Amino acid sequence: LCRFDTALHPTLTAGGHIKTDTWQRTSVAGLYAAGDLTESIQPSVATAIAQGLAVARAIERIGHQDSA
Repeated sequence: LCRFDTALHPTLTAGGHIKTDTWQRTSVAGLYAAGDLTESIQPSVATAIAQGLAVARAIERIGHQDSA
């Protein structure tokens, strides 16, 4: 993260992972995180895939809201 502009630095958890909501959104508008970057109860490939799906659905929802 240190290579990015400070405006793009998302909030981190106490464990140093990127903090996300249910849709994998970070504290930076338009920035999502999934997989090893996030704190997960059950870190695994399957969890990362599920988180990626949540990101895709969140972006899809935004697209539907913008077109309405």
